[in-house]
Amino acid sequence: NFMAMKEAIVNYFRCDRSYEGAVSLYMKYGNRIGLKKQLNVQQQSDHLLNTLHEELRSMAGIHPDVFRVLVSVPIIPVKIEAPVLQETIYDPQVLPEKTPPAEAQEQKTKAQGKKQTKK
Repeated sequence: NFMAMKEAIVNYFRCDRSYEGAVSLYMKYGNRIGLKKQLNVQQQSDHLLNTLHEELRSMAGIHPDVFRVLVSVPIIPVKIEAPVLQETIYDPQVLPEKTPPAEAQEQKTKAQGKKQTKK
């Protein structure tokens, strides 16, 4: 679908412009097998990135003058929404029952007494 491809490419030029993003788009939409092989073999370079940008521009049908304006504008950062955490409401009925302090001390004293008589 041409419109989906064009939208993805224009979005890339507005929000990304990275080498990885360009390669991903070209691998998905590009037709030149030679360039795809080159992308798999060669390391990232400014020349290769410029070639990718020109190919993507051409594939999307963006006029060179419009393209120059598009890439001269700063990249628009993509906002990633953080997940909303649910509020934790304190409910004493949900917490496990604790042994009252006096009772706990008695149990501790009894346990210590048993250890002393075993010696």
